[in-house]
Amino acid sequence: MSVTQITLEKALKDLSSKLEARLVAISASQSEIKGQLSAQFSEIKSEIQLLNSKLSEKDKLISELNSRIEQQEQRLLELEVKDRKLNLVVHGLKKEKNGETLEQNLQDLLRSSLEIKDNIQIARSFRVKQKQSNISVRGNTKKPSLPPVVFSCSKDSDILTIMKSVGKLKGSALRICHPP
Repeated sequence: MSVTQITLEKALKDLSSKLEARLVAISASQSEIKGQLSAQFSEIKSEIQLLNSKLSEKDKLISELNSRIEQQEQRLLELEVKDRKLNLVVHGLKKEKNGETLEQNLQDLLRSSLEIKDNIQIARSFRVKQKQSNISVRGNTKKPSLPPVVFSCSKDSDILTIMKSVGKLKGSALRICHPP
């Protein structure tokens, strides 16, 4: 064997041993990286399970809150319906005189026109606002009628008493009814 061949073989052996050492190092690094990735993957998996558990709790809470909201909305609707049943509308009620309140005007209507002797408790009352324009029918201009008055009573029995006496208004410009 020639010197060049021996040198080449030696160089090849050195390269081969360096390459093998590199491969061993790469393999060790791969194992280390796999171990780290596996640990991180397990950690992420645990966090996902924890978040899913928390999300499930939040979904349950949202469902309970939605149920409560539906119950409250139903209760509110029932209260509004009950409140509307306690409302009446008076059409044609004259304007209040100086110093007289709308409630006093209504009480006067109940006592004088409807001849109700019982004390009717008026919870609230107001005149409905209307446009302030004159109405023109076939060239004749009419002033708008008095705006209606909405009032509510505290008890169902007061509404019944009033509605039983409404017939006494027949022939007058006054009309009492439930709101639409």
